[in-house]
Amino acid sequence: MALGVSTARKDLNRLRCDMVNTAIKTRFQQQWQWELVFHGSSNANDDANPPKDLSIYVKDITYGALEVETETKNVGAGVITMPVRSMPVELSMTVRDNQDRRVYNWMAAWIAKVINGSGHSPANGRATVNLESNYLRKCTRYQLIEENGQITHKKDDAREWEIFPTLVGDITESYEADGGLLEFPVRFVQKFSV
Repeated sequence: MALGVSTARKDLNRLRCDMVNTAIKTRFQQQWQWELVFHGSSNANDDANPPKDLSIYVKDITYGALEVETETKNVGAGVITMPVRSMPVELSMTVRDNQDRRVYNWMAAWIAKVINGSGHSPANGRATVNLESNYLRKCTRYQLIEENGQITHKKDDAREWEIFPTLVGDITESYEADGGLLEFPVRFVQKFSV
């Protein structure tokens, strides 16, 4: 009986050692290993084109990879859930800004291309929506990997969306801040869900 317990302990210790060795050698993806690239319009003077140094101002991103909306139907005492449609991806970011407010100005110019304010519609004087070509932009999220000492884009893991801005969130400024950087949230939505 003691022989069996001893063998089991050796097997358990070997398993632990193997797991630790595997964990040490595994290259886990770090939270910082991504880059977001916004593709601007073909007009180089378009004020809604992203700043060239945008990547240093993006603090974090959050996006839903996939979402399927469902409906339920009552069948007797049970319920059947059926898929109805795929939902567009929402992309949220927390951004920091430069003293010249280049990130805020870029977002304000881009969001202004989506909706015209009051008085821009000759028919009724109400706000109108512009043509998609004015505001729809491609955005690509790349995973960064290290290969041969170089950080590169992992091309086969790129996610590309056609998006437009829906929110430039609250900006908080304070004399009592402890030296933190100015940050604000921005949100985009994908034009097509597939």
